[in-house]
Amino acid sequence: MKYLPALILLLLPVLAGAQPLEVVPDSASALPDPNRYATSIYVIASAGPSVVAVHSGYGNMHRLLEAQGVRPLFRDRTLYQLGFGARLQRWYLEFLIAGAPSWAGEYPAASPTRLDVDTDFFRANLNLGYALIQGRNDVWIMRGGVGMTEYFIRVFEVAPGQSLDLANIGASPAWRMWPAFSHYSGVGNVSIDWQRGGRPKRNISVMTNVCLGYQFGLGRPQWQASDIPLLNAPADRAGSVYVGLDIRIARNFERKQN
Repeated sequence: MKYLPALILLLLPVLAGAQPLEVVPDSASALPDPNRYATSIYVIASAGPSVVAVHSGYGNMHRLLEAQGVRPLFRDRTLYQLGFGARLQRWYLEFLIAGAPSWAGEYPAASPTRLDVDTDFFRANLNLGYALIQGRNDVWIMRGGVGMTEYFIRVFEVAPGQSLDLANIGASPAWRMWPAFSHYSGVGNVSIDWQRGGRPKRNISVMTNVCLGYQFGLGRPQWQASDIPLLNAPADRAGSVYVGLDIRIARNFERKQN
């Protein structure tokens, strides 16, 4: 113990120059800076037909054709979806297109012919969204916007028991087709999205987005036909309820330091 005072004297210069220890928070418990990546641009793609839309509109045309034996008309559509978007802090702006052909057929019993229906559906939307809830890994976004839809119906008659002579198609009774019916409409759109991985933590991020939305027609346009005027054409309001799943790949940009 007699050497303790001398040892303390030797250590005093070292202790005087020592820096206080910095407490580093555990990265697993510390929230990332939500404003570090203030802006993003991203692409949107669905892995296959991953958007299911159930039509709540178009009822007048459906009932008109079903009353004449043209059924079933599929009211649900499984769609592919593509798009791109941009984010500024909690605000989102997106442009989305979705569409896919569907097929429906009617096979009357004890009939030499059958009526088939070929339908296509396409939509495009421009949506503005705001992140209502922004957790560490999950983001809930409310979106609203406008867009347009195109809905096509083609009705044709087929005689399965007869052959089709390609050298003389016009004289063959095996096939008869009516003009394509089409419905174009402006639409409004509202949705709520749950985004996993939506809070950026690095320059490149991958997000999974699940949405539940409703699309409603702006007006009640009449149905049209290709190359021919229609008599007794019904007017319909577009409308569909949809649920979708897609992947978003984002390029995130750090905010400028003051």
